[in-house]
This record gives sequence, C-alpha cells and structure tokens, in this order.
Amino acid sequence: MALQEIDAICRQCHQPFHQQPKRSFLGFQRLKCPHCSREVMYPLTSGYRTTYWVFVVLMVIVVIGAVAQGQVASPGFIGLAMMWALYEDSRIRRAIAKEAAAVGTAA
Repeated sequence: MALQEIDAICRQCHQPFHQQPKRSFLGFQRLKCPHCSREVMYPLTSGYRTTYWVFVVLMVIVVIGAVAQGQVASPGFIGLAMMWALYEDSRIRRAIAKEAAAVGTAA
C-alpha cells in the first residue's frame, strides 16, 4: 500500500512542501526536499511504531525470563534494530515538532 502525501518541512532549508514519502529500510518515511534536494526523514507511521513497541516489550520479557532461569540472553540484531528505530523515531518527532513551531512563529 502506497503512503499518503504529507505536509513536510525540510530541516536544512526550512521550506515547507507536500509530497508522497517512500519507506526506508526500517519503515521511516523518506522524502526529498524540492527546494534544496536534501533527503528528509520523517517518523514511523503508527502501525510500524506500534509493531516495534510490541516486539520490543515481548523481547524484554523473553530476555528477563531467560536471565531469571540462569541463561545468557541478548536481543539480537533485529531486536537492537527495532530499539534503535524507536529511539530514532522519537528524535525525529521532536526535531519535526521543533521545526514546525519555528516555522509557525516565523509566518
């Protein structure tokens, strides 16, 4: 299913634009600024975010259960990638909110 067009703000040239994003490897919304041609990453959609949170919580429960039984456990590459994606998602969401506030007050 194709993503819907979104209103975006370039974090380099601060110009707003409207475009249909593409997905990155971990599900982030990737856009290209029509003004400065810089790649702009937008947060995960709610479906990806929810799925990642569910898997991370389950992974933590499994790791805690394994450690409680005296076994050595680690989240693995996929688990670490999901945790990184959630961290990066929150960072991108904060940056976009900050940029939107700055553009909103400048207008």
